[in-house]
This record gives sequence, structure tokens and C-alpha cells, in this order.
Amino acid sequence: MMDTFATQRSPLEALDRMFGSGGSTHTDFPFEEAGSGTTKTANIIVDSRYFFDLIKENKTLLNEIRNLTHAVSELISALKEKDELVGRGTVMLRDIPKDQAKKEIAELFDKSGTLYFSDIAEMLRLDLELVVQLCEELEKEGKIKVKE
Repeated sequence: MMDTFATQRSPLEALDRMFGSGGSTHTDFPFEEAGSGTTKTANIIVDSRYFFDLIKENKTLLNEIRNLTHAVSELISALKEKDELVGRGTVMLRDIPKDQAKKEIAELFDKSGTLYFSDIAEMLRLDLELVVQLCEELEKEGKIKVKE
């Protein structure tokens, strides 16, 4: 007795019809021998309980996948919203040699006069701690004056 899964029945109904509920049966299983192009059959014993268990497990896993997909979508949306909020004030810092940064800070003071550490860091896209350190060095060298 052969039944296909292409019918309107659920896989559980098709298996139940094919093997009976919870039973086992002998069936011919067609297979192609590797590279031969010929189809052979093997008589196997099929325990329908095994298939029922697989289908139930499959349904459980599909539900878990749907739940995880939904959770990931929500996380992506939250991250996009956060990125939009943070991205407005985010500055990508440059990674340049200290000598170059020090030179750029001195040139900025020549052009602008009074500046705050945070303004220098933002304008030159440098780390704030580095800016403070280099300004202190420039002050010790007498190239700029830092107001307290």
C-alpha cells in the first residue's frame, strides 16, 4: 500500500494510513545504486512511531525557529533605532601618530585661538585623553597656553 505526501492529508494522517497508528510494516524502499543509473528496491521494516516522533520534533523545532527569528528581528530593529540615535553624535576617531596629532593641535590653536579640549577632539576626530595629554605637552613646550 503506497501513499504520498502530495495529498491533502497531513504527514501524520498519511503515515497513519500507510502504517497504522503505532505499528510497523514491511515496505519496499526504492533507491538508486550510486553511479549505476538503475533503481533497486530494498525491503525494510518501518516503525511508524519513529516517523510520528520525528514529525512532532520537527514541529517543535519549527516553532522554536519562528520564535528565534521573531526575537532576532526585534533585536535588529532595536539596534537600528539605537544606532540612529547614537549615530547623530558619534564621531569616528582617527588613529594617527602622536607627532602628527600634536602638530595638528598646534596648527588649530594658531588658526582658532581659544579652544576647549572637547572641541579639539571633535574637530580633529582624536581621543579626548590624547588631546589633553598633547595640549599639556604643547603648554610645557610654550607653544600654547592652557587656561585653568
